[in-house]
Amino acid sequence: MKAIAIIFVFISFLGHSQSNRVPSYFGIQYQSVIPNNILGGKSLSFTNESFNSSIRQRIGYSMGATVRFGITELIAFETGINFTKRNFN
Repeated sequence: MKAIAIIFVFISFLGHSQSNRVPSYFGIQYQSVIPNNILGGKSLSFTNESFNSSIRQRIGYSMGATVRFGITELIAFETGINFTKRNFN
């Protein structure tokens, strides 16, 4: 019983000691992926004896989310996940 009381007091002090922490942030993003041919790139062509193919990039998109945990005013831990979809002809 005494151990449970000590754990309860420790947890309550732990929550109180974190009240002056730097805030954490969450953000989402969405952006378009511009094809290379707009910037001057060319399409790729492959030719073999019985095989002919060409690849041209089209507009795609990228989206994701990030989370930033403030540790101090100068240091933060940031992590996130992104998904990129590129389209080709």
